[in-house]
Amino acid sequence: ISWGGVVLSVLVSLVVYMFLMTRISARRLASKLTQTLSLSQAQFQTLYDAGPVPYVLITEKGIIEDPNKATLRLFKGTEKEIEGTSLFERLVFDESDESKEQLQEKFRRNIPLHEVECKVKHDDEEVRWVLLSIFPMQGTVKKGYGLATLVDITERKQLEQAKGEFVSLAAHQLRTPVSSMRWYSDMLLNGDAGDLNEKQEKYVGKIAKGVRNMVDLVGTLLNVSRLEMGTLQMTYADTDIHELCDGILDELALDVEQKKLVIDTTYNVEPRFVTDAKLLRIAVQNLLSNAVKYTPEQGTVGLHLSTHGSGIEIVVSDTGLGIPAADQEKIFSKMFRAENARKQIANGNGLGLYMTKAIIEEFGGSISFVSEENKGTTFTLVVPQGRE
Repeated sequence: ISWGGVVLSVLVSLVVYMFLMTRISARRLASKLTQTLSLSQAQFQTLYDAGPVPYVLITEKGIIEDPNKATLRLFKGTEKEIEGTSLFERLVFDESDESKEQLQEKFRRNIPLHEVECKVKHDDEEVRWVLLSIFPMQGTVKKGYGLATLVDITERKQLEQAKGEFVSLAAHQLRTPVSSMRWYSDMLLNGDAGDLNEKQEKYVGKIAKGVRNMVDLVGTLLNVSRLEMGTLQMTYADTDIHELCDGILDELALDVEQKKLVIDTTYNVEPRFVTDAKLLRIAVQNLLSNAVKYTPEQGTVGLHLSTHGSGIEIVVSDTGLGIPAADQEKIFSKMFRAENARKQIANGNGLGLYMTKAIIEEFGGSISFVSEENKGTTFTLVVPQGRE
């Protein structure tokens, strides 16, 4: 045998050996990966079944499959009773938010639903509040399915309700003494208890101003608590919308005059409008008073009314501070004030825009805004016509 043949035989032997070793290694690796995957699947299934958060798979039509134990506890049923029923039919959604049909359509179009607040009602009349999230299972064998989570927030809602009731009770208790303080301070300023010297009048005037601020705050707290607890009564009546807006501007006339502001108004609507005049007045007054407050001297504040279908569109604009881009997402949050507003004017409770949004949504309308820092803000309210 030639040396060339020996070398070739050795090379062939090495190739065969390496192939066999690679095959054995691949089998061992595949076996190890299979064991690891099986263990991971078992761990995931255990976490899914025994986890504290309700998880459930739903089909494209919203039908429940494979509910975990937490889901069974939430719905107070057995797996046989829960599986095969519609998740969306088991939940109650707030009418002021997106409808059940809209949420189902979003899910069918593979749009994730994130923390939608809804309720679970049981036959024993118990109500549980949950945050519903649904994540489409794209790129899996369960195509068209979704993984739904239902985080129970009942305790949080109960605490919020208790807090609201406390605020309402406290505001009611404060209303009488604060009103008395306002009445007596006005009497002193009017000279009903005798003439005041210049120094006394100055101090009593400061007291009267502080009391008026307290009266306004108490009224605001009462309205906010009523809105949050759902006890605010809507009273629709024929209203002169021109007169309502003019009245608000008259109340702000002193501040407007002091700052030499230009008030630009256009009323391209008929005066008659059916609404809850008291609530609409609060909403528009909040926007106009903010516009006057945060607009520098010789600036412009606009108030424009126009028709919008059977309702009206109310636009309040200003050339004031504007809302920083970083704060715009939170501007309707309770107790929130933009950073530049806090620096410019220290006093403020951060409830005005929160309450305005809640009132307009209570009407079934909408509120939006555009703003640029140091250039101004424009708020747009769309208010539907009410029924007497």
